[in-house]
Amino acid sequence: FFKQKTAYEMCGRDWSSDVCSSDLLNLTNVISDLITDRGYDIEFVNIDKLEIDSNLGLLKIILNNLISNSIKFKDTKAQIQTYVVENVKTITVEDDGDGILLENYDLIFNPFFQEDESRTRGHGGSGLGLSIVKAAIEKLGWKIEVSESSFGGAKFTIFV
Repeated sequence: FFKQKTAYEMCGRDWSSDVCSSDLLNLTNVISDLITDRGYDIEFVNIDKLEIDSNLGLLKIILNNLISNSIKFKDTKAQIQTYVVENVKTITVEDDGDGILLENYDLIFNPFFQEDESRTRGHGGSGLGLSIVKAAIEKLGWKIEVSESSFGGAKFTIFV
């Protein structure tokens, strides 16, 4: 049985091991390969082909969690985009599901927080995914925001 390693397990408490070293990565290829390898049902809109200095393991943890959540909670549409705004490399993952209540935008990054247990019960999950995403993003020196998607669901924006 395959168990996805958490960022903590990969990098240790101080996040300084070689496993957390960074390389110049072609983000387009990383996302395309991930979608293909996992068989994800998500639209990839590659507006700008980006290269980023990142750790591949942490990047995959971030993308896997956000993409799988988007697919899990969508009604019919999930999308990931890459683009540059004012020289900031940006990744968005969004869907047309029920979304997240505004008052829970900060809470969803807390370990074990689940906005609606009746909704998540049918989809599984422990409420740890987004806290792992946030920890990995902070380790990389990036930022993440949640907002309402133009599709009606949740939108997660990563600023690299």
